Amino acid sequence: MKNILLLAVTLCLYSFANGQQIHQLTQYSMNDFVYNPAIAGSSDMIEARLNLRKQWVGFDDGDSPFTQFITAHTSLPQFNNVGVGAVFYNDQTGPTARSGLKLVYAYQLPLDDLRENVLSLGIGAAVMQQRINFSDLEARDFDDPIVGSRKASKMGFDADFGAYLQGESYYVGASLNQLIGAKFKLDDAETVENSRHLFLSAGYMFDINEDFSVEPMVFGKFVGGVDPQFDLGARGIYQDQYWLGLSYRTADAISILAGVTFEEMYHLAYSYDMTTSELNDYSSGSHELSFGIDFDWGYSAPAARDYDDADVDDPLRNE
Repeated sequence: MKNILLLAVTLCLYSFANGQQIHQLTQYSMNDFVYNPAIAGSSDMIEARLNLRKQWVGFDDGDSPFTQFITAHTSLPQFNNVGVGAVFYNDQTGPTARSGLKLVYAYQLPLDDLRENVLSLGIGAAVMQQRINFSDLEARDFDDPIVGSRKASKMGFDADFGAYLQGESYYVGASLNQLIGAKFKLDDAETVENSRHLFLSAGYMFDINEDFSVEPMVFGKFVGGVDPQFDLGARGIYQDQYWLGLSYRTADAISILAGVTFEEMYHLAYSYDMTTSELNDYSSGSHELSFGIDFDWGYSAPAARDYDDADVDDPLRNE
């Protein structure tokens, strides 16, 4: 147990300080607004989502990462082509934690008269807090001055920028997160600096027949200090209501995903990650739950797609 604890602390501190810092979601296509502010207002609904992710089950509860999201975004009836939204998150990994609130503004640029293709540009302004509980660290030296019973936290600001191209059957997105690279001086010897993250996403919907569709998807993550990582997946959708998917995250996990939409407004999804990295010796995998609800404004929004009843039923493309 002591070796596992030391491994967990080492991993979380390394990723927290030098590598990929921004939360990971297997169900990114259920809530890609988390990563890309340009998605705000991309439908005629108020879209609210809750995501819960428990990563690396098998470590002590206090060591394995636990992430929670609450998001909402919509287009504004009073203004053409404008979307707004908000993201609240809390990300706990061992002795370290990140919390934040991001407010988002997006503007949509139709590329044709029928608005079949729309390019959206979005910005996000975030206030965040970095925290560390030194009492949760286990020191090899009992007189190590860094480890004690104290806690440290700092507030800071950062910003995101994104672009999102959306058509009737496809989407392509790119976003740059933590543009400012805010620094958090938690201690005389401990300073955490936000790393810039580039996210790329794309998907295409193939209609096989009236009842069945297939959507392949790709999601790429690029950040200094670690190798690029890609999620390659696809899902099959039955009657625009039930879906089942499979995804592979390079050098990390194979994931099984399933979801359902009911009453044309409620969305529920679950995914399980089977770890393929060396962490498989210590972890039995990762679990993720997503809940969503769509509120209809009752007007036609300036979105690329015509959101008829079938589209509203679709649990992912309505994101």
